[in-house]
Amino acid sequence: MKKQMSMLIMIFLIFSNALFLLTGCQTNASVEKIESVGMLIEHTIHDQTWGNKGYRGLLDIQEEFNVDVYFREGVQTQQQVNIAVEEFANKGVQVIIGHSSTYGEYFNQIQDSYPDIFFIYVNGGYSAQNLISLNFNSLAMGFFAGMVAGGND
Repeated sequence: MKKQMSMLIMIFLIFSNALFLLTGCQTNASVEKIESVGMLIEHTIHDQTWGNKGYRGLLDIQEEFNVDVYFREGVQTQQQVNIAVEEFANKGVQVIIGHSSTYGEYFNQIQDSYPDIFFIYVNGGYSAQNLISLNFNSLAMGFFAGMVAGGND
């Protein structure tokens, strides 16, 4: 799952940069290099499940793309999101990942105030120019997991 999450984020970053180039107003538009990524985690990175996998994915992004990474644990309310996003903005973070579907509503409330930050969260329906959700197709994942578990007899 860690590899899947980091791969999805990498694909998204590549796709969004390409899309920006294709839809830019100027033909000589340049894409700003992403230098820092932040992640908000609802609970803890020490849970050995979802939070830990997200954190390890963030470290993979740091290693693969040579970017600075920041994270905040225990971010569960709109007020906590507002504070963490402001801290990240002050550090120059350009991409903020909300490692839960609950961040969609929170990000949607504040994304207009941060046009230079791109917000990503998982499994939701909110979107804007700088807000997107990565949705996992769990039906397909379940199907393929069943195929693998069943073997190839």
